[in-house]
Amino acid sequence: GVLGQRVPVTRYSLSLTYKDSTKLVSNGVPIHGRVGQNRNEFYKYMLSQADLDLIISLTPSFGDPDVYISLTQPFPNKKNFTWSQTAFGPDTLTIQSIDILQHGCNPKLSGFCTFYLGVYGFLNSSFSMVVHTNEGFTSPLTLLEQHPQSGSVSTGEYTYYRYIISSTNRLTTSIKLTITPLDDGDQDLYIMFGQLNAAGNPVNASHYEPGRSHYDYKSTNWASSTDQIEVSNGMAHFCRQCVLYVAVYGYKGGHYILQASSQGVLSLVQNQAIGGRVDLKTYVYYSFFNAVQFAQISISLTMVSGDADLYVSTTQLPTEESYVWRSSNFGNDVKVILYDDPQYCWNCEYFVGVYGYKNSTFTLLVSTTSSSVVKLKPNSPQLIAVSALQIKYFTALLASSAADTTVTITEMNSGSADLFVQLFNASSFTSAAGGDQFVLPDPSDPSTYRYTTRH
Repeated sequence: GVLGQRVPVTRYSLSLTYKDSTKLVSNGVPIHGRVGQNRNEFYKYMLSQADLDLIISLTPSFGDPDVYISLTQPFPNKKNFTWSQTAFGPDTLTIQSIDILQHGCNPKLSGFCTFYLGVYGFLNSSFSMVVHTNEGFTSPLTLLEQHPQSGSVSTGEYTYYRYIISSTNRLTTSIKLTITPLDDGDQDLYIMFGQLNAAGNPVNASHYEPGRSHYDYKSTNWASSTDQIEVSNGMAHFCRQCVLYVAVYGYKGGHYILQASSQGVLSLVQNQAIGGRVDLKTYVYYSFFNAVQFAQISISLTMVSGDADLYVSTTQLPTEESYVWRSSNFGNDVKVILYDDPQYCWNCEYFVGVYGYKNSTFTLLVSTTSSSVVKLKPNSPQLIAVSALQIKYFTALLASSAADTTVTITEMNSGSADLFVQLFNASSFTSAAGGDQFVLPDPSDPSTYRYTTRH
């Protein structure tokens, strides 16, 4: 059973999928997934219209997924594929209709063709994927609440989206829409508000097609800066039960990330800067998910104008009075959070507040770097998982060379692992993480370790 809560009408997509099976993707509707490092998740898409380009957009919230596509291989991967997109970060791939036809797909003859997609985890990754044909405003893409979505648009053309706002929360005070170029392109935003019927479905959509000469609000910043539209309570067209139509216009073609929110918080895509603005003595909020157990998290606030400060929490929206971490320098701010910080958490959400000490514009960037060598705390057991043939490295500083030291590994399930230990003089060697990677214990080279549990 699915129980709707808080709003009159809840829209959702429901699917049942067996483990290691192939999931069906609907045209223009985002599908969310996770994929482990060096693993694959598989999908399929049914193309029923001829003479249309096919566009695949893959947007990571963390990690780095890649996508492989085939018309003949049900499980495409790095070795078996016809098309691929393997850029670091967001990926968008356009397969032209002529290319589709040349590879034997002609829906006019067969009724439909099946495209198989494999999402490969170059790193442990969480992502959103949209597969669609370019049909213009007759079939706008679905934009979901607080889910960044990558896309592309050609110079002088439009890509259309539809964002349904369905909130009874009276604390919803603004609707935000941001677009950040991923290259040297320049995209502009045009939006129009439409109506929903009693069933919560859009009506008279054709009356609300936004564009350069027909819009309720627009943002047309110059060059490759973030465009943002914010419609606040009290402004014309503000609503809590309506549909927002969005046109992304290619003043100069390129790739971008688009995001909408009516909840006051925007999501950050790791390693991708986002532009923003904040007024004097107010806050703007962002969030990101940290999935890495041992990492260094860096949050960078770079001022374009004015002066703003940085506040971070893992439990609530932070303020000047309530936060876990902060950086309040004049000008740029950087906050680095290490895995050995007592407040550090993983598989959890971080909330970032930017406070306007003055009216300010800025860029915000979050990046997560996994630690190759983890520091152990004396007398503090550390729970960790390691895959078959994978190696995890640790380091510990001994208080005295004369004291006996015991290193213990306790298996928590049916798996099996071995320890390999090497000692170094701390007066001349800081740690194995200090760049001297050649000294790390290598199970295949006995000269690199002194002690082992291997029999």
